[in-house]
Amino acid sequence: MEWLILRRLWKLRADAFPALFRKQVANEIVFGYSGDAQFYLWARQHQPLKGSAFGTLRDVAVLSALAGNLATLAMMAINAPLLYAVAGGTLLNSFAASVAVIILSSLGILVMRRFVSLLTLSRRDLIVTFGLHSLRIVLGLIFTALLWKLLLPGLSPMILIAVATLRMMVHRLPLVPARDALLAPLVLALLGPGSGLAAATMLVAALTLVTHLAVGAITSIATFLPAARTSA
Repeated sequence: MEWLILRRLWKLRADAFPALFRKQVANEIVFGYSGDAQFYLWARQHQPLKGSAFGTLRDVAVLSALAGNLATLAMMAINAPLLYAVAGGTLLNSFAASVAVIILSSLGILVMRRFVSLLTLSRRDLIVTFGLHSLRIVLGLIFTALLWKLLLPGLSPMILIAVATLRMMVHRLPLVPARDALLAPLVLALLGPGSGLAAATMLVAALTLVTHLAVGAITSIATFLPAARTSA
C-alpha cells in the first residue's frame, strides 16, 4: 500500500521495494518511525523526488497514524460490550483507558497540526493516501483473523473479534518494539489459557519476528551488493 501511495506521489519504481521492506522491519522490531528515517535517507539518494521529500513522508506517516488511531477507536467503541463480556476486569479497564489516552492525545496533536497547516499534500492526495492506509488496516485485520482461524478452527467469532480489538489496541502503544509479542501475555491474562489462543498468538509473533529478521537481512544484502560491485 505504501508503494502505491508513493507511486502516485513520486512515480516510485519497483526497485524501491527492498527499501520499503527494510522500513517496515525497522518500524516493527526496533521502534516506530526509525524505518521512516532510514527510508527518507534512501529516497534522497536513489529517487528523483517531487516536492519536499521530508514533507511527503511526514504526511504519509501522519495519515497512517490517523487511520490506525481512528480504526482502533472504532473497534474499541463498537466491540466494547463484547470485549467486556469476554474479558472485563481491572486489567482491561486500565489497558483500555491507557490506550484511549494515547490515541486521543495523538489525535489532538494532529488537529493542532491541521490548524498550523503543516501538511503539504493536496486535498486529493490526502484523501487517497488516507483511503489506502485504511484499506491496509482492514486487509490486515481480515488476514490476521484468517490466520488465527486456521490455527484454531474451533475459535468462536466472538473471541476472534475480541482478540482483533486487543491487537489493534496493543499496536497503538508508542515506542514499543515487536508489539505482537505483547499480545500473547495480554490474551493469557484476560482470556485465560483454555482456548489455546495465547500459544497461537505467541507462535504468530515468533514467526513474524523471524520473518522480519530474514526480510531485513535479505533486502540489506540485495541493496548493498550492487554498491559493492560498483566500488570494486
